[in-house]
Amino acid sequence: MLCTLLLGVSAAEATPRSNDPIERAARSHAELGTGLYKMGQYEQAVAEWTAGFALIPKPLFLLNLGQAYRRLGKRDQAVEMFTRFLDVAPADDPDRAGTTVLVAELRAEIDRLNPPRATPTRRPPPLEAPPVVAPAPPVAQTPSTPAPALVITVTRPPLKRQSFIRRHWWIVPVTTLAAAGVAVGLGLGLTAGAPACAKPSCYDLTGTQ
Repeated sequence: MLCTLLLGVSAAEATPRSNDPIERAARSHAELGTGLYKMGQYEQAVAEWTAGFALIPKPLFLLNLGQAYRRLGKRDQAVEMFTRFLDVAPADDPDRAGTTVLVAELRAEIDRLNPPRATPTRRPPPLEAPPVVAPAPPVAQTPSTPAPALVITVTRPPLKRQSFIRRHWWIVPVTTLAAAGVAVGLGLGLTAGAPACAKPSCYDLTGTQ
């Protein structure tokens, strides 16, 4: 069972008499907190003592706050206040021994009420045999189709049509020869039908009267 630690609720102990306004305000918070604590109004007592500690950080405020939290069942906050008191209180403070015992008892009670939860061991999933995959049927090879032969079409330019004379060039010399032959024959015929003259300067008068 938790031991009872004497509260440092005396306003004179919390803040000595002084005309300083801050100290008078801190002493007022200490007195109000003590009265509320005695009436069982622990939440209101915590509020008053917290305000007084903010003005003047006396260790006895921490001791009173720890007791109020313990009455409220807030063990973690009580341990925090008592531990802070042990950190700042002088080594020869008469309340250190009782506070140390109280902290140990509170921590034991916290462990008893909140046992550590065992982490469930997760079993690995059973190994599953890999599925049997049937071999794929052979793929029939399609004979390759030969590529079509490359056909090159050469377009020749149209031949230029030659003129009639060039295509029948042989007509000209033949006509010329024929005309020459006709001329020679005609000349010979005329010469054979004309009378002979004694002299080269004679005239042919056969056609005159």
